[in-house]
Formats: sequence, structure tokens, C-alpha cells
Amino acid sequence: MDNNTASNIISTTLGSAQEESLVASLTRIQHADVGALASGNLALAANLTMPGTINVVRELRRTSLVSSLGCVDTAMLDIVALLFDRVFACERIPPRMKRLIGQLQIPILKVAILDNSFLWKKTHPARALLDCLADIAVSQIDDVDESTSLYGEIRRTVRELVDGFQDSLDIFDRLRQELEGFVARQNRPAEEQVKSVARRVEHRERLALAKAVAQQEILRRARIGGIPRSVLRFLADQWIKVMVIARAKHGGKSEAWNKAVATMDLLIWSVRPRRSSVERRMLAAVLPQLLRRLNRNLRSVGVEEDERKRYFVELMRCHVAAMDAASVGNGAFPSKLDPAAVMLGDDGTEPAAGPLEFHALTIRNPFGEGDIEIEEIGLSDLLAGAKAAQGAGAATGGDDYRRVASSLRQGAWVDFRDGSNNRQRARLCYVSALRRTYLFVDHQSATVSEYSVSQLAHELRAGRASVVQTTPLFDQAMASVMGGRGNSATLH
Repeated sequence: MDNNTASNIISTTLGSAQEESLVASLTRIQHADVGALASGNLALAANLTMPGTINVVRELRRTSLVSSLGCVDTAMLDIVALLFDRVFACERIPPRMKRLIGQLQIPILKVAILDNSFLWKKTHPARALLDCLADIAVSQIDDVDESTSLYGEIRRTVRELVDGFQDSLDIFDRLRQELEGFVARQNRPAEEQVKSVARRVEHRERLALAKAVAQQEILRRARIGGIPRSVLRFLADQWIKVMVIARAKHGGKSEAWNKAVATMDLLIWSVRPRRSSVERRMLAAVLPQLLRRLNRNLRSVGVEEDERKRYFVELMRCHVAAMDAASVGNGAFPSKLDPAAVMLGDDGTEPAAGPLEFHALTIRNPFGEGDIEIEEIGLSDLLAGAKAAQGAGAATGGDDYRRVASSLRQGAWVDFRDGSNNRQRARLCYVSALRRTYLFVDHQSATVSEYSVSQLAHELRAGRASVVQTTPLFDQAMASVMGGRGNSATLH
């Protein structure tokens, strides 16, 4: 809503003296001095001293305090009254929080009279404080425990505002900053925990991506053909570890990755038939350096010595066969090894039909202690995750539940239900860049839960999860008020 629309709806015509008189009376009421009520309405006076969830602004509308001021644009009071109607009707706010926010009715009415930009300016200091209170309220799936430090801080904020607000809006900014600082300090341990879990998620995804890319590189070369089966198995079972660690730790453009790929290509070149003396001399010159590089890298990724020796024996057979390739056409074999057996496998049998298969891969963790098993993931899944991260996920592929899950952004709240129908509200605090892995933290900032997009969509589809409306509370309230929906509109 623009300024002109707001001005048309709220045509405040108070003269400065009358405005000062009304504000002064409201300040007395704010400080529990009900003598400002000329009508002597004792029931209203009792509500004014501790407003709670009684809409005292609407009650004030009927008193002589307002009715005697004929120049007051009563639409102003009506809008503030409707605003609090919607606050009290909002199911997302626990009862104790409603009672605390209800104590701000008179101060907010004063703000609206002094500065009607409060009703349309989202960054208004009073709006910002109210939205801060509402955000805290949304995080509480159950009623706020009065014994907690959080409740005490909110109560202190409300009390200080009621006691201290005269006509300067600076107090709203100060109290909001203090409240946000308190919440941030309370959440700090959980935020550190989330960062730790997020780092592990990121490392897992980088390893999964590196594995997928390394597999593609090996498969691309296998499709060309002419590589001994034992070499292909070595690449798929052992050398892939070197490639994965190099790419995950240093990146796809790093020297470590480029060397790992180049060494693989040199190894494949070294086992191809050498039919001329020049080629054989080149191979003889390259082999010592190649073997040292292979051994050094395999040792660095934790391949045991016995395993390395076993492979180098097999590799020697392949190199002998490559050197003897010039004699194959004549049926003469200078060595006792059959090159055909070397090219087909260890035992001379035909390799299994079908593409080269990759097994589960466990490597020495390049980001921490111990070993880590790398998850299997396709490049297509990674590309889908990247599109979702760029905002395309909500519009591409899957059903409505997957689109809802893909559209979630950091800060969103989701209610989860367990098998006993117990409900837990959690905030989305981290979204990974590659796979759209979500980390949620509960309202006590204690428990971190992890979901993939598919898992979250499954929970939504099964009714075990539901997204909580996170539009700022007062944005919703003002939209319904200015939309003219009257008393029937409620917030959800």
C-alpha cells in the first residue's frame, strides 16, 4: 500500500492542541491512571490497567474521551482496534504472548495518532518491534513458559515500553535491538551446532559430487575400449579415491585434480600396445616416474602396502603384454604370459557383460578424522539441486509437495508430527547449495534435524509435516484491514 492510499484511508484531522490532549490522556491511561476516563467506566478501567486480550481500543472508541473530540478521524482508532482483533485471533500466537502483546494497545494507539505511517511503513520502529515479538511467538509451538528467561525478557521489554514511552519512537528501536540481541545470545550454542552439522553436510556433498565426476571421467575412457580389465578395475576401485579427494578438497580446477586425471590418462596410455621400438623406448622412459606417482598417491589415500604390491604385479603383466604387442601377430610370445589373458582379466576369462560397475567407496576423510563412506549420487540429481537453489525448483518437476519443499527458504518454520502425533516446530536454518539438504533446529535451539528435499516432500505428503505461515504478522493484519474484510478475517 502506498502513502497516498494510506493517507486517503486515514485522514487524521487532529489539531495540534487536541492531539496533544488526547495523547496526554492516553499516556495517563498507559500508566494505569484511569482518572483520564471521564465516563468513570470501572469495568473498562480494570481492563486498561492490565489489557491482556481485551480489545481496549474498541472500548475506548465508545467513551467520552474520544467521542468528545469531534475532529478526531475515528477510522484511526477503528483500524488499530481491528489490528489487535487479528492479533488476538491468530492461532500461531500462544495465549501468554497474546496477553503480553495486548498490553501494548495504548502505546500502539498513541503511535498511530502521533505518526500514522505506522500503518503502512513496514520499517516503522513500532512495527519492527511488534514483528519481532510475533516472530518469537511463532517459534513457540506450546505456550511460553513463564519460568524461562525468554518470557522474562519479553515481559521486561513490554513493561519498559509501557512505563517509558512518551512520544519518542527511539524506545521502540532500542528495545527491539535489546530483545533481538537476547534471542541471538540464547541461540548462539545452537547456531554453532548448526554450523558444525552444515560443514559436515557440505563435505559429504562435495565428496558425493567428486565421486560422481570421477566415475564419469573413468567411464568416458572405458567406453573408448582397449583398456585391460584389471586396469579398469584398479581405476574404479583404487585410483578413484585419489581423484575424489583431490576434487573434493581442492576443487575441479585445482592442480591436484588435474594431476590425478593426467596420471590416469598416462596409466591408460602405458598399457596400450607398443608396436614400434620408439614407442617401447618412450614407455620404458615413462614407467619409473609413473610407478612412483601411482605408489605415492595410493599411499596418501590409505591404500595398504599389500594391496599396492598386488596391483603393481598385475600392472607389470600389462606392461609386458604392451611391450610384446609387436609379436602378437606372429603368434610368438617372448614371455610366458598370454597377452589376451592380461587384457581380459586376472584369470584369462571374459569380463562380465555390461558397463563398468562401481562399488561402495570408503576413503580416508579429507576433512576430518577416520574413514568416511561416500554417498552415491547422480549428476542429474546435483543439477536438479542447483536449479532449485537458483529458485527454479518450485516450478520444475515433481508434485505439489515437492514444489513446496523445494521452495522453502532459510528462516521458514515447519511443524513436524511423530507417530504419537506429538508436534514439534522447527526453523529451517541451513540449505545446502548442491543437494538442497535442509537442516532444521527446534524452538529451543537444541535439536538439529536433517532432510533432503525428497524426504521433506514425503513428510508433507504424509501429513507429518506442514509449513507454518511466516508472513510478518502485522503485514497480514494490515493487508486484511486495508482490504476491507472486516471482523470476519483472521490470521492463520
